[in-house]
Amino acid sequence: MDDDLNRRYNNALDLLPPLTRAVFLLSRVDDLAYADIAWRCGIDTAEVQLRLADALFGIGRALNGHVTIAMRVRGELLIWRAACARYRLRRRHWRLGRCYREAQARLYPRDTWHRWFANKIKSLIR
Repeated sequence: MDDDLNRRYNNALDLLPPLTRAVFLLSRVDDLAYADIAWRCGIDTAEVQLRLADALFGIGRALNGHVTIAMRVRGELLIWRAACARYRLRRRHWRLGRCYREAQARLYPRDTWHRWFANKIKSLIR
């Protein structure tokens, strides 16, 4: 690449939000799968795809010389989108945990007699 194109490419990378830049570099430079990138960055694979699309769009616009305010606004909005994705992920984990908690409650009712009986059976089995 010539120096001007290389400079514009580096400037385009600098304009990207940090997590979007990390996703782009892990995908293009390190050649990792979306699942691996999601695991390393602590986000969902759908969020990896969105951030990679944003990175490609932003870099393409910057290489053509069209750095707009919309790119900067989109970069700021990514923070909110990432917060929403983290909320959805926490809620999904809570729902999965709720199923586990409900199963435990069915196995061990709150009544002390049932708990005593279950512990007595466990001690006999051991």
